[in-house]
Amino acid sequence: MHLGLMAYQLAKDWDVETTAKMCKEGKMESFEFFADPAYKQKITLDMQPAEAKKIRKTFTDSGVHIAGLAITERYDWPNVAQVKEAVAKTKQFVLLAVDLGSPRIRVLGDKLHDSEPKSWTIARVASALTEIVHYSAGLGVDIGFEMHGSFGNWEDALEVVKRVNHPRCYLVHNSQPANTPPEDFDRVFEILRPHLGHVHLHDILDVKYPYKKFVKKLRDSGYEGYCSLELNPSQDPIRVLHLTRALFDEWLIK
Repeated sequence: MHLGLMAYQLAKDWDVETTAKMCKEGKMESFEFFADPAYKQKITLDMQPAEAKKIRKTFTDSGVHIAGLAITERYDWPNVAQVKEAVAKTKQFVLLAVDLGSPRIRVLGDKLHDSEPKSWTIARVASALTEIVHYSAGLGVDIGFEMHGSFGNWEDALEVVKRVNHPRCYLVHNSQPANTPPEDFDRVFEILRPHLGHVHLHDILDVKYPYKKFVKKLRDSGYEGYCSLELNPSQDPIRVLHLTRALFDEWLIK
């Protein structure tokens, strides 16, 4: 199991070279990019392949793995044209992921709508992801469906990936109570575990979620993937990363 950093939000104002340097100094094994022009890494669809490959080399040279590329495209739109546009853009991001050396793209659902039955929205999202993963898999890129927004509810998120039914489309656990309700944690974790391919952690001292139990359950279940930290900005980011790393490692040992 590997601990890394996600761009959101601690690394928002770091350029690529600074990001790689801070990850290495902070004992982070990986970094997950966030495709948003407001972020100083500037991962956008107009990036040239040579520029993406240069970023890839920067991280390779630093010894920090690229864990993924998070995008904000969503596939719940009742308007079919909007869904098609989102699918087309996601396929472009897949090509960018190839140049970056990113093994996966994180996607969203993201909303359920009062104007239609939930089953319709779930089916539409699953259909879009099915098209995307059949495209991305051939290029060596996985699709991680984050348990986020309306799809933070574990049953709805699970239904989507079950409908897609592809080994390279899986859940990204977002460490929220709706993902694995604390009052029913063990049962839900066992149901979700075969479908978990990536994990997002936040402030692991936050008592709103049983982080210690979650990390230990992942360890004991043989999870060998990445855990990407989404952390708030800090005046002393290296200290935050070091302390989080130390606590995470202690949980893995005991």
